[in-house]
Amino acid sequence: KRLEWFPRVIDTPLVGGYYELADRDAVLVPYHSVAGFNVGHLVWDDFLPIFTLLSLFDFDTLRVQLFRVFWSDHAMWGSCERTQVNLIKCNKIFEKFMPSMGMGAAPPPNIMDSWTSKSLSDAEEGGKAKSKYICAEKAAAGIGLLTDHGDKQHGWVKEDYEYNHNQGRGKQLWDFRNYLMKNMGVEDKKDFRSPCIITFSKNSSMNSQRSLDFEQQIKAAQDMFKGRDDIIIQSFKFSTMSLKEQIERTRESTILVTSAGGGAVTSMFLPRGASLIIFFDDTTKKYAARLDFDYFNNASYLRA
Repeated sequence: KRLEWFPRVIDTPLVGGYYELADRDAVLVPYHSVAGFNVGHLVWDDFLPIFTLLSLFDFDTLRVQLFRVFWSDHAMWGSCERTQVNLIKCNKIFEKFMPSMGMGAAPPPNIMDSWTSKSLSDAEEGGKAKSKYICAEKAAAGIGLLTDHGDKQHGWVKEDYEYNHNQGRGKQLWDFRNYLMKNMGVEDKKDFRSPCIITFSKNSSMNSQRSLDFEQQIKAAQDMFKGRDDIIIQSFKFSTMSLKEQIERTRESTILVTSAGGGAVTSMFLPRGASLIIFFDDTTKKYAARLDFDYFNNASYLRA
């Protein structure tokens, strides 16, 4: 709704030259990131629709070259360039999560500029790109309704629960999980039933109302299962860990307890048949926001 886009077909020869991908087998995917400083938005509003787009054209087995487009003279609402604070946050999140899409980590501090339209200008003498065109043998673009919530919001309003957006998408959500894990070099764990591992994701949100330490629940679980060698209770603050460590700790879990919001994105790496318990705040708004409920309700490999 905030950014309308439609491709413009050029049927005449390009005058003045153009850029092209060095890897002719790579797939060029231009996109505009909104709220990329929030890992939930980055993974479910950018990465998931991009993976869906690749799958539609049978490109998901090929190397992808993401190309983030933004307008330096008109920073869109919620974009990384909107404020300096946003840019710093985005830089940190992109550095950690870009490898999951098969993009190698760029050296800091220019991570945000390494996969963008700005990088073309920076590479040229005088700081001006020679052409606005980039050519590739294979390309795909247009996120549109392929995000995890489509035309709805993430669960902030009552209307978000009137219909399912991800109905019948369970297999695709499972494939997306496996795609990210493969790019991170993490193998799936097939048998998670013994021992039973209960994992608590502590303080997973920057929002004070959703930043839960679960101390009461952890103690209750420890007291209930005291002396049980077949049950392990563990807790982590995932934001302090590398993405690979987050995936490894989650994929071994039988049960994951977390808070609603972007920090719950790690739960998508749970193994098939695992249980997910999501706490949401029902005290601060007229309507309780069960954020991303549509996604988890249709991730058929989980018991959410």
